[in-house]
Amino acid sequence: MLPRYAQRGSRAVPQTLARFASRAAASARASNDTASSAQNQVVQRIGAQGVMQRLSPRLGMPSQIQVRWFSDAKKEEPKPADAGPDLARDTSAEVNIDAQAKKPEAAPEPPKPSVKGSEHSVGSAEAHEFKAETRQLLDIVTHSLYQDKEVFVRELVSNCSDALEKWRHTSLTTDGEDASDLKVVITVDEKEGLIGFQDNGIGMSSAELVDNLGTIARSGSKAFLKQMADKQETQGDVASNIIGRFGVGFYSSFMVADNVTVYSRKRGEEVGHCWESQGDGSYKLSKAEGVEFGTKIVLKLREDSKDYAKESRIKEIVGKYSSFVSFPVELNGVKVNDVKALWQKAEAEIDEEEHTNLYRHISGEYEGPMYNLVYKADAPIDIKSVFYVPQMNLEKFGMVGKTLPGVHLYSRRVLIQSNAKDLLPEYFRWVKGVVDSEDLPLSISRENMQDVKLLAKLKTVLTRRIIRWLQDEAKKSEEGYLKFYEQFGLNLKEGVAMDQQNGPSLAKLLRYPSSVADDSKQVSLEAYVSRMKEGQDTIYYLVAGSRKIAEGSPYYEAFKREGVEVLFCYNDHDEIVLGNLGKFMDKPLKSIEV
Repeated sequence: MLPRYAQRGSRAVPQTLARFASRAAASARASNDTASSAQNQVVQRIGAQGVMQRLSPRLGMPSQIQVRWFSDAKKEEPKPADAGPDLARDTSAEVNIDAQAKKPEAAPEPPKPSVKGSEHSVGSAEAHEFKAETRQLLDIVTHSLYQDKEVFVRELVSNCSDALEKWRHTSLTTDGEDASDLKVVITVDEKEGLIGFQDNGIGMSSAELVDNLGTIARSGSKAFLKQMADKQETQGDVASNIIGRFGVGFYSSFMVADNVTVYSRKRGEEVGHCWESQGDGSYKLSKAEGVEFGTKIVLKLREDSKDYAKESRIKEIVGKYSSFVSFPVELNGVKVNDVKALWQKAEAEIDEEEHTNLYRHISGEYEGPMYNLVYKADAPIDIKSVFYVPQMNLEKFGMVGKTLPGVHLYSRRVLIQSNAKDLLPEYFRWVKGVVDSEDLPLSISRENMQDVKLLAKLKTVLTRRIIRWLQDEAKKSEEGYLKFYEQFGLNLKEGVAMDQQNGPSLAKLLRYPSSVADDSKQVSLEAYVSRMKEGQDTIYYLVAGSRKIAEGSPYYEAFKREGVEVLFCYNDHDEIVLGNLGKFMDKPLKSIEV
């Protein structure tokens, strides 16, 4: 709030402060001959304007009023009669004040990359027709194959990544050029309705453009791997990093575009080429100038798909599907895939910060995970995975309904299915993570798995490994495990009650209050069995609303006298859980009320 005098109007403020500043300066000059205080000397040096500049923040002056009375005060400030030349005057205070008062100018933003580059076709274009069956397949790809239009971004980024991987491998196995600074570049132009995908990979010749783009369902990536096998070359990482398999991903661009233009220049060639089609069953091919090594795809978006020319929309899609591709992905000059695919690394090479960053990315939560597991297996198929336990169970507090499955399915670092419901049983829906495999039998749209039996086997393997992981964490620290159990114990009980196959293993994770320990020290069924009295062959429990009610139960009196341990169950569902379990380590579970 402004001082009382400042509320009388903006003109009164500068006049009042100007008079005050002038009087202060005059007083300083009068005291100068008698070597008065250093304060008066400072006032004389900086003048009325300096006084006002220093006083204004203390008086709560708005910046708009400060500007006005700065200029007014400067006009009213009298020049001292005995003042020396300007060069002899100490201006350090004024310089410092001016520097503080003047706001630094913001650096101009660098221009954003343009979708329209220097590439352009030259000479006459050759017209080509797709075959009749190819036209039909193109129509299927464009209108029926994919469930969601946005996957065209995933497919084109994957194509770019494959081209980069091919060039990286070729440059390592030949005396080719340096393969450093390989990247995928995406540019969008919302005004023009354009989006471009560019790589500086291996590029395509005129013949390869005809073979790879003029023939649907012919995979250039698959042909590349076959060529390596024919030459008996060691494929190494290249086989796992090549994404494409079916040769249809490129044509997903026609779901959103009226016109698709491809500029490409093969490594080692002087001439580039332009391939262009409107998805109507024909395409044109011509020579092109201004084409850099690699490939650039430019889409002229349809009216109903202009949303994909928005930078924020593409950033969201890349983050969803292509965060973990092997090469940097830039969107309008800014890298958008900083998270590492940790499941590809050895567990010992991953630090806590990397785990936290990946967990935040896949879960959308700020806190780091409670537990983490890196798991790799080669049966029933080769898989690499990472799993996390959250700090909090949102279902427990009613913050959400039943949560979606938290594990996502990837193939060669590219998202195939988010919140995959068939990878883990429902009672593990709170587990977050990634499962990646090179050998997934995917549908041609790469949106789901085809082999149901194989998926069931994979689910069994992953479920058993996660149960064993939680058992290991309990052995490491029972105190830490009880914090986990407080959050997710109900979900484990759900599994014991519903999963007959894994129920006995899940039962090892259960914890209950016991008559031989206070409620802060819940015990496992294994611990109960280890303390059973000689001749005892049954695990006893009592369902009651609280410890007080349990200890006051007439059913408990006889067990208390005999010194027989009883598990106290404070929730009604425990009777169902333990009743369904039936026995543990060949010991029957029995309620003392029966």
